[in-house]
Amino acid sequence: MSSPKNASTRPVPLRSHASRTYPSIEFHCEPHTYEPLQTSKHIRLLRLAPGELCSPLYCTLEQVNLDDRPWFQALSYAWGDANDVFKMKCDDKEISITRNLYEALDKFRDLEAERLLWVDAICINQKDVLERGAQVQLMARIYSEADRVLLWLGRQYQDLVDAALAYLGIFRNAQEVGEEERHRREKMLGLKRSFTDLDGGTEKALLALYCCPVFRRGWVIQEVALAKSVSVCWGYARFDFSALIKVVLENQVVLGKLAMENDMSNEYTCIYDMCMIRSQQQAGVTIHPLFLIQRVRPFLFSDERDRIYGILALRISANENPEEGSFVEPDYTVYIGDAFIKFTKACLIRLSDLRTLLYVCHRDNTPQEWPSWAPLWNDLNPHWWPLREDYTCGSERFDVIKNSGTAQEYVSIRGILVTGVDAVLGSISPSDSDQEAQSFLRTLRDSFDPVQVAETGMALNAYNFPLDQLAKRSGKDCSSLRIAGCQQYLDLDLSKHPFSKHVPSHVEESELGNFYGILYRRRLESQIFFRTSQGVLGVGPSNLQEGDSVVILFSQSGPNLSFVLRPAGDFWKLLGPCYVYAFKDGSAVQRWKDSGESAKTFNIS
Repeated sequence: MSSPKNASTRPVPLRSHASRTYPSIEFHCEPHTYEPLQTSKHIRLLRLAPGELCSPLYCTLEQVNLDDRPWFQALSYAWGDANDVFKMKCDDKEISITRNLYEALDKFRDLEAERLLWVDAICINQKDVLERGAQVQLMARIYSEADRVLLWLGRQYQDLVDAALAYLGIFRNAQEVGEEERHRREKMLGLKRSFTDLDGGTEKALLALYCCPVFRRGWVIQEVALAKSVSVCWGYARFDFSALIKVVLENQVVLGKLAMENDMSNEYTCIYDMCMIRSQQQAGVTIHPLFLIQRVRPFLFSDERDRIYGILALRISANENPEEGSFVEPDYTVYIGDAFIKFTKACLIRLSDLRTLLYVCHRDNTPQEWPSWAPLWNDLNPHWWPLREDYTCGSERFDVIKNSGTAQEYVSIRGILVTGVDAVLGSISPSDSDQEAQSFLRTLRDSFDPVQVAETGMALNAYNFPLDQLAKRSGKDCSSLRIAGCQQYLDLDLSKHPFSKHVPSHVEESELGNFYGILYRRRLESQIFFRTSQGVLGVGPSNLQEGDSVVILFSQSGPNLSFVLRPAGDFWKLLGPCYVYAFKDGSAVQRWKDSGESAKTFNIS
């Protein structure tokens, strides 16, 4: 495939990019207007004129058909402050763009040759909602067929960039040396990548890297994941994204701890997830859409509908059969809630996966008319995904989920009514002290079997790695280790030995109490402990009441799960997921099968 006429195919020189002041420019011409795209396969490309740094920006737009395999590079960046804008000339007319985009184009502009780029803010008519929806459906092709994706992190001081690149094992002039010399330097710096002790300068540089706004932008996930190759541009420097992936995935404990200690857990999580998802996509791994929707929770979207639309181009399990069509068609003419409901229905009906309902979280400000079975995908229940397999209710497959097709939105799911909520026992509040949280669990131990208390206290803990490793070393099973951890935690004198707030990656038997206490507190805050009418301990959503019903719903794909429902006339309202010790490992479902009783259809509105 040949490059376009006058397009630069050589590496762009690394020019100095210190803090710059751009002159205010008025072109005194008409505002730019868009010509309609010729076909559904056409996109616009931006031909950026050459020029010196800080000189006015000029470009033209041209339409190309993706089926003709045009050569171009795609820009991935954070839009920035919509009120901080600069003007450039496009097709001899004036167009306004944000400062961050202006700085990116100024950086990528060549001194001598034109550059052919795809830039969403300019190449899509953002005021045309129909065009936006149609172009979003082409995102997978745009970013996967681009010759290279340019990931713009923004401007930064040279000393911070130098320190961060040293930790990443990258030399400033790595592009300017031969292959043999580059490998020699990488080998020499290899140990630097695994340093666990970070000096102050390195910490400051890495925190500056965490703060780059582009890493929080939700759309960047698929833009990076789908690319053939990604060049990261930060200040003066340019390096391959693969270097970032290697360091982030190999040093998760060190980098995650640094983020947590500096209140940047969300920032680091976004970087880690971006690296992990690209690594999986490049390896051909299919990702479940529910896993993706959970991973994008800390990312930011200017349009909350994009929390759904922004992941659909990835290689997800829902897209494995092309004959079924797109999992969800991007549509910017519908309200945000309609987009959320459409995605929920697709997960429930097309995937028949009840784990969708684990995300339901009803709050005081949830609209009263909102379907109880539909998660608000921008306000997820953070506690219930994923569940360990031994905490589900079995995995028998049933043909269970139907769409309502009536004026009232509801889904019909078959299952069994097992028990009711006999008493509400209380909860751990985020404002409770560690001693108060511990005291609450002690009161439960006085009323229930210690095994029930221990297992319920860890019911939502999917972080198994430290326990799995300890089980292998000690020859004990994880269940007995959880019970021992609960007992250790309840015996701790927290006034003398407060436990750490950081989840360890390694744990010994003597540290099980600390490990148990951390996860018990983190995972069960704001969840309600209750007693069933059979006298068994359970934990469930904060809005449950005495008299509510505890049911097991059958799934065709994935495990059967337990929920709290409340009668509402001819329908049921879903309050949220719950865990009851007596249901684990499918024992409750087996008892129902042995009884010969029929399953019940729950119409949930």
